Amino acid sequence: CFKGINEPERGYPVDLEGKYNDLCFLRRGADGGGVKTKAVINTTNMMGHMHEAEVYAKQQKEMVSKLGYQEASIVTVEDLLAHEYSAEKVHTSYKAWMSLLRSLGVNPQRRAVMKFLLQRVGSYSPPEPHGESVWNVDAVKAELEKNNKMGLWRS
Repeated sequence: CFKGINEPERGYPVDLEGKYNDLCFLRRGADGGGVKTKAVINTTNMMGHMHEAEVYAKQQKEMVSKLGYQEASIVTVEDLLAHEYSAEKVHTSYKAWMSLLRSLGVNPQRRAVMKFLLQRVGSYSPPEPHGESVWNVDAVKAELEKNNKMGLWRS
């Protein structure tokens, strides 16, 4: 979903034929009737919005530092949860969790953290490739390539 029903500044949802679709989260439940929704991303503003998100993350780190966590580690939710999609990603999640916990002053028990992660391996399906959820794939990829951000594209 986008902020608001149809926020053209960021993008808007469409069906598989490119027609506006306002089902949003309803598509996930029984009421969605299995309708597939894709996103049209407004690439004109895309990099600006991504920059805003990066600035916000830095502001959040500063706020946490002011609360007394000077060495707060920034980790991504993708790394924290990677183990849930694949056993191959357990080490990625392990490193992220250890970094986060240590930065918050916790001395984590390595075996306990690994045991916790291993118990949840494969508990969720991995996110679909962006090409499955983005309508204007070529335009989005071109903008990412132009800005050296293709590492964000999930194939």
